[in-house]
Amino acid sequence: MPQHYSRKTAPKKKLGKKEILAIILVILIISGIGNAMSKSKQPETPKKESQEQKTSKKKSDKKKNAKEDLLDGLVDKPLDEAIASINDAGLKVTYNNGTKSNGALFESDDPYSFTLKENAKNMVVTKVEKDSAGGHDAKITIQDKAGIEREKQAKATRDALEKKLDKTDAWIAVKTYGEKQYPYGFKVHYMLNELSAEPLDENTWGLKSTCDITNGYGAETKGKTIEAKVTGTSDAPQVIEFNVY
Repeated sequence: MPQHYSRKTAPKKKLGKKEILAIILVILIISGIGNAMSKSKQPETPKKESQEQKTSKKKSDKKKNAKEDLLDGLVDKPLDEAIASINDAGLKVTYNNGTKSNGALFESDDPYSFTLKENAKNMVVTKVEKDSAGGHDAKITIQDKAGIEREKQAKATRDALEKKLDKTDAWIAVKTYGEKQYPYGFKVHYMLNELSAEPLDENTWGLKSTCDITNGYGAETKGKTIEAKVTGTSDAPQVIEFNVY
C-alpha cells in the first residue's frame, strides 16, 4: 500500500509589540512623505494685502512722487529758494558747483561752502541728480548766474564764428602761412597737440599749438610754440597775427 506523508507547516509566528510599532512607524513616515510631496505640488495661494498695507503703500508712493516733483522743480531756481524748499521737505542733499579736486567732484552738505549766504540769491540750481548714493536724496549742482550768462555768450560767439570760419580751416591757413615763413620746414601739430583754440570775437580765432621748424642748414628745432590769430571765412581765411617762440 502506498504510504502518504503529510507536510508539517511551521506554526505562524506572532508579531510582537516592537514589530507592530515598527510597521506603524514606517506607514506613518511613508504617508507623511506623500502628503508633503502633494502639498509641494500645489501652487501657493497669494497672500492678500490688508487694507492697512494698501493704505501704507499709497502713502509711500504719494510721498515719493511729491519728493520727485519737488526735486524736478528745483532746476533754474535761485539757490536761496531751493535751500528753503529742501529744508522744508526735510530732504538730504549734497551740493557742488562742478569744481573738481584731484580729479574728483568736490561736494558738500553745506551749500554755503560754495558761496556766501547773502550771495545765494545770485546762484542758481543747474542740475539735480535724484536717488544718489550715500543716503542722500539728490545731488544739486549750482552755478553763479553771471557765470551762466558768460557761458551762454561764449557759446553764441563760438557758434557765430564757426558758421563763418571753421576751426580746421583756420589751422590750415596757419600751416600754409608758416610754410611760407619757414620755407625749409614748418610742421604745426594742431591735430595732436593743440594747446588752445578760442574765439576772440565773432570773427577771429585765437590759436595756439606746438610746432617744429627747420633752418636753411637743415637743423630742425622741435617743440616750439606757435600762436596765431585768424579771421575771414572758411573760403578765404586770413592770418592777421603769427608768432613762433
